[in-house]
Amino acid sequence: MFGGRIPVQLHPEWETLGNNNGLVAAQTGLEYKPFGYGGDPGTTLRDIRIDGVVPGLLNLKPRTDGPKGQVVARKVPRASLGYLGDLTLEGVSVDGQQGKSIVHGAPDAASDGREVYWVKNLEFRGVRVGREDVTEQNLGRFFELDRKTVQGVKVSPLKR
Repeated sequence: MFGGRIPVQLHPEWETLGNNNGLVAAQTGLEYKPFGYGGDPGTTLRDIRIDGVVPGLLNLKPRTDGPKGQVVARKVPRASLGYLGDLTLEGVSVDGQQGKSIVHGAPDAASDGREVYWVKNLEFRGVRVGREDVTEQNLGRFFELDRKTVQGVKVSPLKR
């Protein structure tokens, strides 16, 4: 057994965001809910160093016909509508990004109403791109967030 944290170092091979590339990527149906929905604290990726330049750290969105394309996930009844999120990146760094991470929900996701499929509850704690810490002020340079379908994004420095 290890008594402490072991940092993870990755060497990326993905060259485009496509539909399923990124440190965290999703192509979900609109009924998707995070594991432990309704009580679990979520998923944390901690102490990861990515050597090299990547297209983006995140690629979080419902199923689409391409990285920035139309949502093709089938609409679901309002009662079945889920969300994507409950994710923390802590102490994650990458040498650089070619573009921006994509974080989009779907504005008209319910078959029986105009409900939003949210991407929510994301926290970036001590995330670095190149030599720059990700902050509230520069978040838009690194992440393409659709503010109409994304909520609950927090950015903070790493607390050790």
